[in-house]
Amino acid sequence: MMNWKLLAGTVCTLAATAVMAADDTTTTTRTTTNPNASMRYDHEPTLWEREDEHGHVWKHYKGHEFNLSVFGTGTVGRKTLENPSRRRIERDGKLGMGLGANYFFCRYIGVEGYAYSESTSEHFVDNVAGDLILRLPLWHSGVALYGFGGGGRQFDPVIQWTLDAGAGVEWRFVDHVGIFADARYVWPDKTRDYGLGRVGLRVGF
Repeated sequence: MMNWKLLAGTVCTLAATAVMAADDTTTTTRTTTNPNASMRYDHEPTLWEREDEHGHVWKHYKGHEFNLSVFGTGTVGRKTLENPSRRRIERDGKLGMGLGANYFFCRYIGVEGYAYSESTSEHFVDNVAGDLILRLPLWHSGVALYGFGGGGRQFDPVIQWTLDAGAGVEWRFVDHVGIFADARYVWPDKTRDYGLGRVGLRVGF
């Protein structure tokens, strides 16, 4: 049986090595300080540790990180995705609300589970799903790009299995709190394909 923890650790190590190789700084033993900050380094700060003009170090995106999120959703059918228009979106689009949680094994790789509803008339929860996430923080900007893929179970309007893949962006404006937006293409096994977009608030621990 595959050791998933060992596999995740190996991939995280390779990702971190690639990022460090892309950084043009050379690690030394000297201490670096910023007069506007209390942070001190016992090495040359890497690309991911450099302080901004306010002396803040954006290290929100780290390993062994647990996040909770609340979000709004919007779905449209395949025909609307292929030929978008305001009229099609108004006629075909559906809005909803959802909750999610994710955990990152390292800065770059994590998993997410989420559920949302567009109507509670028959089932309180319409969809539940889970994804594998690949995340790329952008220096000390507080911004991270991410891609994901996975699958889940739909209960309303049809009970069926689904697969999905997509991408998104997150911006943390204060420590461990940020906003995010993402979009995914969904392949159901019984009905037509559709697109799902989310916009929400995410809090890290």
